[in-house]
Amino acid sequence: MKTFRKAAIPLFLIISLLASPVLNQPPQLYSLFSIHPQSSPYTPAFLLDNETKYVIILGDASWINSVLPLAEWKTLKGIPAEIYTVESIYQNYTGEDNASKIRNFLKDLYVSKKLQWALLVGDVDKIPIRFFTMGSTLVPSDYYYAALDGSFDEDHDGHYGELGEIDWTPELYVGRIPVSSIDELESFVNKTLTYEQYLYLYSGEWTGNVLLAGGEISSSQDIQGWRAKQATVKAFPQLSDYTLLTYDSIREFKNLTEQSFISKINEGAAIVDICSHGRETALYISQIGSPFLNSTTAEALSNGYRLPLFFISACLAGCIDSNTDSVAESLLKNPGGGAIAVIASTRTTFGGDTLNDAADTFFDYTFFRIFFSADQPFTHRPGYALYEAKKEYYKSYKNLLESNTTYTQLFIEYILLGDPELPVCFGPLKSLNVNIDGRLVPGKEITLKVSDGNSPVNGAYVCIQGWNYYHTYLTDKNGEVHLPCPERGIYNVTVTKEVFSPAQISIEVGTPIKILIDEYHQQDYHLEFWNNTSILRTTLNACLFHFEILETQITLGTLKNFNVLIVYYPSQNYTEDELEAIRNFIQSGGSLLIIGENDPALASNANKLASYFNIAFSTSSLSGTVTAKCIKAPQTFRTNEVLLKDPGKVEGGTPILITSYDAQEFIIASCIKWYNGRVAFVSDLDLWKNTSIREKDNFQLFKSLCEWLAGDLAPAQFNISAPSEARKGETVSINITADHPYNIINLTIIVVSSQRIITNTSQKSIVHLQLDTTELGGNILVYAVAVTENGEIYVSDAKSITVIEDRIPLNLPLTVSQQATWQIPIMVTITATMTIILLLSHHITQKRSHTKNESRRQKQRISTPQ
Repeated sequence: MKTFRKAAIPLFLIISLLASPVLNQPPQLYSLFSIHPQSSPYTPAFLLDNETKYVIILGDASWINSVLPLAEWKTLKGIPAEIYTVESIYQNYTGEDNASKIRNFLKDLYVSKKLQWALLVGDVDKIPIRFFTMGSTLVPSDYYYAALDGSFDEDHDGHYGELGEIDWTPELYVGRIPVSSIDELESFVNKTLTYEQYLYLYSGEWTGNVLLAGGEISSSQDIQGWRAKQATVKAFPQLSDYTLLTYDSIREFKNLTEQSFISKINEGAAIVDICSHGRETALYISQIGSPFLNSTTAEALSNGYRLPLFFISACLAGCIDSNTDSVAESLLKNPGGGAIAVIASTRTTFGGDTLNDAADTFFDYTFFRIFFSADQPFTHRPGYALYEAKKEYYKSYKNLLESNTTYTQLFIEYILLGDPELPVCFGPLKSLNVNIDGRLVPGKEITLKVSDGNSPVNGAYVCIQGWNYYHTYLTDKNGEVHLPCPERGIYNVTVTKEVFSPAQISIEVGTPIKILIDEYHQQDYHLEFWNNTSILRTTLNACLFHFEILETQITLGTLKNFNVLIVYYPSQNYTEDELEAIRNFIQSGGSLLIIGENDPALASNANKLASYFNIAFSTSSLSGTVTAKCIKAPQTFRTNEVLLKDPGKVEGGTPILITSYDAQEFIIASCIKWYNGRVAFVSDLDLWKNTSIREKDNFQLFKSLCEWLAGDLAPAQFNISAPSEARKGETVSINITADHPYNIINLTIIVVSSQRIITNTSQKSIVHLQLDTTELGGNILVYAVAVTENGEIYVSDAKSITVIEDRIPLNLPLTVSQQATWQIPIMVTITATMTIILLLSHHITQKRSHTKNESRRQKQRISTPQ
């Protein structure tokens, strides 16, 4: 993804705003943008919220705690994850069967939240798999959960995936963990998290090793697995060396044996690519030869955390509906090693040994080409590469796949066992260094730099997470991310990139608000505030609110290091010296929050201090649960209503909370400015106690009120609603809203493309733009500039919209490999007549099945056309 450096515009904006405070002439204001047509103020954000992008579906509700660490890690690194059980899905979604209910659930998340990744946790008896009808063969595949258009059974005959019923464009990247027990699940989660987070403990030369294994597919036709692997390996970038184990009876290549293969796996490899004959529980050196790997030996591999990605082109290697574990399942579920992820087929595979076979070899090559060349943050992700390879396969051989079930089956049957979003390590493992330039002031620019210690790291995925904040970015070619600082708080920064160990740092933005709670003068209700507001205080710690207790008399010295003093219905009178210290504290810029109560005696105690500011707490109360309206002001930023129980009333000051009671309007809270400081009066402590802090906007009221008291308001917050992609010629709707403690008096949306600059301005806190992409292309940057009534100027994060033009599919010639009676392959192109293809459909490719299992598969009625 292309990123752009900050344009040199803030000073120009400020000067222009002084000349025209309400920005009535945006074309003049932004005329200088034409000097830098490809500039934007900040790095485009990849995500601006934590809406679910990764869903984990559990086949057993008792597994939640076991998979929770995986969901937490995904969210921490910038892939917001949620966990759902099949029971909850079945109860809340309709469908003709349980599989369709799960698919409808995934459709819902894709439409509502733009879901990208799905992990199915459970074997087929816990999470159903869909069987597709490919002629006389039933092919199980999780592709049903990836492609979400239509139903795959348009004629409602119960046969899914017949010709004309297939959705060829998957929307989701799906993987499955075919576990049946909590022990198997915990083993997988441990392998995955260790691989992602702590691989540096086990790194070595193995992370650059590629193991290719090629069995003999047909001696009569001279179709060789080693030749297919040498074709596939061309997709690997800058690969200078690899290990090739092969069996070829014609050329007497015989270094592919069970011993040699297992030895190489145990030594360590990053990627293993196999082309051979196979059945459910074994892979064979030839059609009638001995196995070089079976389920038993796969379960016994001792490569530890030197875990490779396997791509297996062999019949039935991924057959997960069998009564016994397939080779792929055994590799994944091995607790002492095996594989980190496996791509394999669930039924019979087909293919030649060149890239022109329109089958396995082409698909294998396409997988790895996409695997290595995908844009960030999708590169090295097996789920992304698998389903994008399916798209490419269809685009390249559309007519063939739509008319011939042999090739349709190959498209459908390849599935992923493992985490679809896992970043596979290939190459020397390195470390990430993260540094931040600039003072961390809310709303102002900061620059985050990522390097490997020597050079900047391009394309690192950066997730910044804090209270009510979740943004992700990609570093540019300089290893930098430019962004506006979020509001005051503590933020976790997680940086990840394939072939790098993840890096995490914690940053503090803004200056802490220091609050002193007077418990010294509270004898009758000593520590009531402290003991009953733990949720409030714990949550606000993440927003850099620091609370301390006062247990001594008040002096100017005890107050000087604090921003706010909180007093709640004191039962002990203040001395004259204490009152003088409080007055001096406020006069010099400090602030005071006085909390009353509905009890007349307690209200009277609070009045002893409030009277110095000509404010009084009424000795009568409003009984029952009361909803109070928040008056729009900086003190009530982001609040609408709060809930109180038996509150008192406040007399005097500027109202900030009011309620209607018995057809009358009462003030529940008010505030005043007093010399250089500020004082707030609230009639009830209950709204901030643990029992009610989560009601309505109770929490936010305390936060905003204390920020106003401290004179340290939150910066403007923006919400950008725009798609991440648009097809050329499509009209895109862009909506941006801005929010600030003071009113927004001007909001300008700015769209930057390489072709032109487009702006639209509103004198409100929301602005709209209908963008015609007919004459636009590439990446479009969208952001906004807001001006507040107190003269502050804020620039939003930038968001990128990619304008997509229809891709031209590959037009490779098609090599059709015949049975033994054909000595010379027939060469035709994709545009050849379908008549020839159909005539040859029963003899076009060599099956990669093993003869030992042929009769049993025929009895099961799942054999492929001969």
